[in-house]
Amino acid sequence: MSITRDIASHENAVAYGGLIDAIGGVVTIVLVICGLVGISPPMMVAIATIVFGVALLIQGGAMLSEYAQIVFPGGEVFDCLRL
Repeated sequence: MSITRDIASHENAVAYGGLIDAIGGVVTIVLVICGLVGISPPMMVAIATIVFGVALLIQGGAMLSEYAQIVFPGGEVFDCLRL
């Protein structure tokens, strides 16, 4: 019986987090500019804050998966939990 491991998923997760972070930043800037122009400023600030927070959370998750892959490259964390 052979066990294979998919390494490409780690790289996809990191790329996905970076892409969402970039899109979230651009959308935040657009919403802030719309608010500064005068299109419902309180609403635009609230929406921009939520979008930016979600983008930061997704980027944090991508970074966590990247660091977990570096610290435990072969999944050794589960080996130490076995008795």
